[in-house]
Amino acid sequence: MKQTSQRRKIIGVVWIIITIVVACYQFLPQFLPRCYASSTVQRTFIENDDFEILWQVPDVYIAPSQRAIHLVANEEHVVFWGRLDYRCGNPNPMNLNAIDGSVFRRGVRFLPSNLGIYHTAYNSNFLYLGYDGPGKALEGTTASAGGIAAYEINSGEISWTRQISGTRGISSLVASENIVAFDGGGFSDWRYLINSQTGEIVAKQNKREFHKLDLVISPSNFAYWYTNLAINEEVIPQDTNLQVLTFWSEKFDNVFQPPLSTDSALLVRKGEGTILGTVVALHPETGMPLWQTNQNVISNVAAADSTAFFLTDSAELVAYDIESGKQIGSVKFSGEDILPESDRGYFVAAGGGNVFVYLGDGRQLFALRFLSSQ
Repeated sequence: MKQTSQRRKIIGVVWIIITIVVACYQFLPQFLPRCYASSTVQRTFIENDDFEILWQVPDVYIAPSQRAIHLVANEEHVVFWGRLDYRCGNPNPMNLNAIDGSVFRRGVRFLPSNLGIYHTAYNSNFLYLGYDGPGKALEGTTASAGGIAAYEINSGEISWTRQISGTRGISSLVASENIVAFDGGGFSDWRYLINSQTGEIVAKQNKREFHKLDLVISPSNFAYWYTNLAINEEVIPQDTNLQVLTFWSEKFDNVFQPPLSTDSALLVRKGEGTILGTVVALHPETGMPLWQTNQNVISNVAAADSTAFFLTDSAELVAYDIESGKQIGSVKFSGEDILPESDRGYFVAAGGGNVFVYLGDGRQLFALRFLSSQ
């Protein structure tokens, strides 16, 4: 009898240990500093007549993502979500001077936990960071809820944060100059429109009734097209003086980023994350395809004025005229073709006539001037 009792105690202790180990394996990494793999490649800019190099910064660790664009820029600043100089530590918004690459501001941690940024959107003033909550979210309370933080690009500060009750995480996020639209995701029944400047909720839409209200239809793994329409007065009071982003969606293959709106086309990058894809241009009012690239695109697509930029797996930055769909420039970086890896990010941003390229295999950030635009 004593042996049986001791055996049961031992089995009980073993199960307790196993439970603790499993719990630590599942949840402890969320609260530990993250480390990025060291660079394995060092690439150099190969000069040509299309681009000139302005500066480059080594040892840049930008968090990879299957959904989010972690590099944005305007005329004065370049912002990325990651680390600088040190490969261990939780990612934060890092702000560099777009003219010379010097550090403008090192970001501060603002998330309720060390959970990652899984969706982003941006306009000329803000980078919007969609984050998951640390636990189960319940209606009527913001405890453990996910939300959105608005990072002001020029000041380098978090302008506002908005947790949404009942929302565990953000499943889609898009932005215009006036409105941020997002899907509560998971078991949430709601999609939201919020003021891009203040974070105030302008309207929300029940997903079950999306066929009645053409406000936000943006499911994951779909491609999008949209146009800016007049305000739906049944949902949003006219005195808000805000434009509503209205979306139509159709199955089109997985997409890496929210649709990128330009004057003449809506640009969609097919393929998730580092999965090789293509760039498709759609008519902004009808959604009809205008042109499509045939390169293996490994980055997001960025645009400035009438030019689109993206990075291919041959370590080549390519420039396309958005209206005609013709290639108007390119530049190679030294080294072998890029091999897609889950712990590497490849991003492109454009602003102020400059193009910024992040090569994750070398952990390098390049600033280039597109000469054909002058």
